[in-house]
Amino acid sequence: MRQIFGYLVGIAGLILIALTFDPIKKATNISLPGSITATILTAAGLVFIGISLVILFKASGNNKVSEVPIYNGKEIVGYRRLSK
Repeated sequence: MRQIFGYLVGIAGLILIALTFDPIKKATNISLPGSITATILTAAGLVFIGISLVILFKASGNNKVSEVPIYNGKEIVGYRRLSK
């Protein structure tokens, strides 16, 4: 679930950065308020992309597989993997 949210935030950041280009503004007929400049959109897009990278890296670190020993008496005879 975190990965999906991370991807959505990243896509939103890319859209914000794409809105800074004039050909895309003209092709989509999107008008932005005059107080929002291209610099603000670029900064906001970069912040969103940074947040998405943090979310994705944290979400990918949770997939570790742990191993537990299998005992026969007091001897370890093997290892069993436990996955989430």
